[in-house]
Amino acid sequence: MKSSFVVLGDLHIKDNQWIKRNIIEGVVNALYKSKDIDEIGLIIAGDLSYSGQANEYKRVGILLSQITKCIRAKFDRDKPIPIYMVPGNHDINFEGGTRDRELVLDIINDPYIDEKVEQELLRFENFYSIAKFNRCFTRDPLVDIRKFKVNFETIQMNLINSELFSTMRDKNGDDDKGIHYFPEEKLSMLNKKKSSKYSITIMHRSPDWFEYNSMKKLKSKITKNSNILIYGHDHVSDLNKTTRKENDLYIINPGKFDFEENEFNFTILNIDSQKEECVLEDYTWSDEDEIFLTKNKLASEIYEINNEGLKPINDFTTKFYSLGNNRLKDIFVFPDLDKIDSKEINS
Repeated sequence: MKSSFVVLGDLHIKDNQWIKRNIIEGVVNALYKSKDIDEIGLIIAGDLSYSGQANEYKRVGILLSQITKCIRAKFDRDKPIPIYMVPGNHDINFEGGTRDRELVLDIINDPYIDEKVEQELLRFENFYSIAKFNRCFTRDPLVDIRKFKVNFETIQMNLINSELFSTMRDKNGDDDKGIHYFPEEKLSMLNKKKSSKYSITIMHRSPDWFEYNSMKKLKSKITKNSNILIYGHDHVSDLNKTTRKENDLYIINPGKFDFEENEFNFTILNIDSQKEECVLEDYTWSDEDEIFLTKNKLASEIYEINNEGLKPINDFTTKFYSLGNNRLKDIFVFPDLDKIDSKEINS
């Protein structure tokens, strides 16, 4: 079964943003190169808006609607295109305020940080409105697990809000790398489910942006339970594959898709479960050619993760004979053994 995802990030949409139709058509034309697609999805790796304002998300909604409508028309499909989105630091409504690194350090070292998390989530209210409209973060505001169905197979989609206590206009011009917070009790939600063929984790910041202990635990959890990690924020498109003893992990940063700065990059992710193949393609817009050109491509195998290993049957004989009137020698090939005299062994 073949699945294709259009992966966008760092849109930074403003409330008066002009959305160029030819750019949308260019994305869909690039997707159309992938033939015989069973299912299509759209992934947004954060920073949908410029400053988390309600009017900005109205324009975001128009953009997402135009993309999905164009896909459905091009591929002649009636059913909706599922959208998977996570917030970025630009999706926080600071209401014109600031927050520097020193204040963030005070917050993450506060023993009552859980109470501050509840207050912080209110800043994402406008993002959550459009997210819930697209059935994202409907159950949990920090980690949401969605299912992408491809006939009888399921791809698990892990959506993470990585932006708690982000800085805003730090007085020293400092960034917040190394101090991002992630509640440890949420880690288990990222475990790959037995019913899932593959698992994709989506967040705006890579684990490297988190506080040291959180970073180590996030990296370990994602590596052991995800086939693909998608993040944004760095504004530089990149494709990578890391090989670990637990699993091969594909890493995607789609780069900016920014109408204000007229800079358009995105990634197409193709997964063919029948061939056990994963193909990633980076695209960038060419003003001269007025099309999206392939900038980078990565293709390799993708396998279902099994974290349980092989488990022996506790009582094989009971299990075997309960299946019917069978004889062990009908299914087990015994080795040829010669009888050896004990005297020969001792000689």
